[in-house]
Amino acid sequence: MKRGAALYTAYAREIATPEAAVLPLHEQLVRSVLIAWQAISDKDFPLAHGHLLAAQEVLLVLAKNAEADRSFAGSENLAGLYEWCRDELVAANLQKDAAQLAPVVEVLSGVRDAFVEGLQAHTAGGR
Repeated sequence: MKRGAALYTAYAREIATPEAAVLPLHEQLVRSVLIAWQAISDKDFPLAHGHLLAAQEVLLVLAKNAEADRSFAGSENLAGLYEWCRDELVAANLQKDAAQLAPVVEVLSGVRDAFVEGLQAHTAGGR
């Protein structure tokens, strides 16, 4: 069963549009930060650390891609937003401060929701 899921995931990645491929990254990003938030609150610092590092890596990739993608006017601003979120995650991880993650979750959730709306508009327009 796991092999089938892995094959489906690989196939979906191959046929997904770049826009659609970014959405799961944002969903995982928000999920990782929320898990880290709870882990810090529970004093489970190793769990928080792992999720924050994973989120930082995703943000680094997203920022680099946003900087390279000049196809829309907001790409530079989006890259800066990702970099700000990454800086906040580093600070929260070092200081073990769950409260610092609240604005990051808010921003990343908003970006994710904007991607969902954009994909829906693109899909509706392409029919």
